[in-house]
Amino acid sequence: MTGSRLRSDGGFTLLEVMVAMAVISTVMLSLAPVFVTTTRVNHQQSDRQAAIQAADDAMERARAIQVSALLTNRDQQSTIDQAVAAPAEVQELLAGDKDNTAVLSIPEQAKLYLAWDGAAAPGAGTTAALPTTFNPLMLSGVQYKQQWFIGKCGRATPAEDNLPEDQVRPCQAGQTGSGYTPLYRIVVAIGWTDRLCPAGCTYVTTSLISSTTDEPVFSIRDSIQRVKITSLSGPQTNDISVPLSLPFTASGSGVSWKATGLPTGLTIDPVSGVISGTPTAAAVFNACQVTATDANAQEDYYSFSWVINNLPTIVAPGNISTPGSVAYSKTFVVTKTTGTAPYTGTAPYTWSWSGVPTVTWTTGTPGGLAMDPNTGIVSGTPNVAGSTTVTVSVTDKFGLVGSRAFTWTVAPLSVNSFTVPTNSKVGTAITPITVTAAGGIPPYLSWSATGLPNGLTINSGTGTISGTPTLARNPFTNVVISVTDSSADAGSQTASRAPFSWKVTP
Repeated sequence: MTGSRLRSDGGFTLLEVMVAMAVISTVMLSLAPVFVTTTRVNHQQSDRQAAIQAADDAMERARAIQVSALLTNRDQQSTIDQAVAAPAEVQELLAGDKDNTAVLSIPEQAKLYLAWDGAAAPGAGTTAALPTTFNPLMLSGVQYKQQWFIGKCGRATPAEDNLPEDQVRPCQAGQTGSGYTPLYRIVVAIGWTDRLCPAGCTYVTTSLISSTTDEPVFSIRDSIQRVKITSLSGPQTNDISVPLSLPFTASGSGVSWKATGLPTGLTIDPVSGVISGTPTAAAVFNACQVTATDANAQEDYYSFSWVINNLPTIVAPGNISTPGSVAYSKTFVVTKTTGTAPYTGTAPYTWSWSGVPTVTWTTGTPGGLAMDPNTGIVSGTPNVAGSTTVTVSVTDKFGLVGSRAFTWTVAPLSVNSFTVPTNSKVGTAITPITVTAAGGIPPYLSWSATGLPNGLTINSGTGTISGTPTLARNPFTNVVISVTDSSADAGSQTASRAPFSWKVTP
């Protein structure tokens, strides 16, 4: 039409359609894992519901069998083999405890825990009404394994446990002696595989039936939840004669406690589960076992070792003598800190020392030396001479103290003897005499003399006496030679040679 304009039809362009399709694809891809996970969870729940139904059906089958026929054809070896290969939770029910499952493989012990037909021929278990092999089931496309296990247990009578007649009493695996009502424990296990449990899924249920009557008496779903000790202390170490307290805790209600193999002097409170006391013997106790029993007589055990060490003892150092101004180091040690326990004391150790003061060692320990409290090493350079009684002490982890006392000596300062000339004459120079010193704290700083014959002097730096006598006397008395050292103690810096005589002739 002349003068007219074409209008848009309001549709989408090809580009817009392609973009919309890309967005929808991205959203769908992001939601795929959610759909897959949801499907898997739903699938697993469906599988478990089917397993529960299979278990209920299996238990109904057991209920329909007369007690007298319950064990028929379940031969001994097949029954034992089935129990040994059973899932862990089934073995725990049959043996009464997860730490007791080894009894299921030993015929003489297994007969207390497993029920079988003593007249059945070997291998007859596959033909039993409740076979010793699994029964395959296909439910909703999933393959299940249905199994029956029969164990022995006993429920205590009121006369046995002194509880009221109406008290709920558990059936204790393997306990079928006097004072217990014997029962069979029927355990049904359903097994199957699933992506969320590739090692295999298991559903277990259990019931009790009287073994002394043809009338089934069931207690549905005898609980497989057990008391658990929740405080696992690990190996213990303590000192003899030190009071201690070690608490234990457990899940469950009405828990009571007992213990065996504890160090001498320790006991456990049956109500609180606290081990306390004062160890009276140093030894290694490798068989400590704590048992927790709940209100249903279910038990859990915990075994550990306990070392009780002796009092800390220091290796005797003997008396010590050290020179002054010479670097020194000594390590004090505790006896028997390696090898087989028990030891003397328990690490870590803290060291200290002290001494009996003397006129020169006013602090009671050798001047210039220090002790490392963590290592027991004494080191340094003695700067004061003298002798004192020193006590070294060690305190161990538990506050016990061991001590050793001994004498520590740094040789005191002294002037060595020398030969006085017997032929000194007036006007004749003497042969020079160098006086020496010993002990003390070198270097020796100065020398002095009193009472020397007239004309003789001493070199204050070297201690050499020289000169020419100018006056005759027979003899010059009270001659004294003195030396001063580098001691940090002013009271012990000077020593003298005892007074002596020097004769000078005309």
